[in-house]
Amino acid sequence: MDLLKKIPDKKLRDYINKRIQRIEGFGYRIVLIDKQRIIEGKSTYGGLFDEENKELTVAIGGEYLQWIPIFIHETCHLDQTIEKCEAWQNIQNCYRDDCAVTVFFRWLDDKKKYSDDIVFKAISATRDYELDCEMRVAKEIINNKLDKILNLSMINQQANAYIYFYNVMYFTRKWYSKNFRSNKVKKLWKMMPDHFDNDYTMLPIDYYRQCLKHCYKKKK
Repeated sequence: MDLLKKIPDKKLRDYINKRIQRIEGFGYRIVLIDKQRIIEGKSTYGGLFDEENKELTVAIGGEYLQWIPIFIHETCHLDQTIEKCEAWQNIQNCYRDDCAVTVFFRWLDDKKKYSDDIVFKAISATRDYELDCEMRVAKEIINNKLDKILNLSMINQQANAYIYFYNVMYFTRKWYSKNFRSNKVKKLWKMMPDHFDNDYTMLPIDYYRQCLKHCYKKKK
């Protein structure tokens, strides 16, 4: 795919190409889809990192300033895997041989039954794994001096909306509606801090109420 047409900014384009080379260097396949979202089962995503099949997929059909942070996020999941960092270790073998992410989505999408202790453990570990990834995204943007191009404050606020939404799903057992993602509804992410020095075990009640109001409705 010709990234020149997708990313007019040379600095960003060079960074993306560099990350792609790194991904492929570790034997991972990268798939860039010219669509707004990736649909998998009942859920939609901007990007997916598949450690088992060694594949990283990103939807790049939208405006490049919107999908590039998602691209960076998915590549940071690769970094977690390569490093076998603490957050990565904590999602392993959540229930028998299944990792926390697998348990979480089987509980969420397939309605598989687990004890509440296992569900809570899976959601907490997955949330913290995503938090570690979002912190890496912020460091990548700063260390590569991309914060002059990308709105880091907004990216961090949207990341926090996404992270806290894992707590919401513990109560609702529902992924967000494809048209009302918590990290894209401005009213929701504007409620969030633009840093990661937060207690993510606590769910802000106002945020929870607004998620119930906005994240599960269908677009008219």
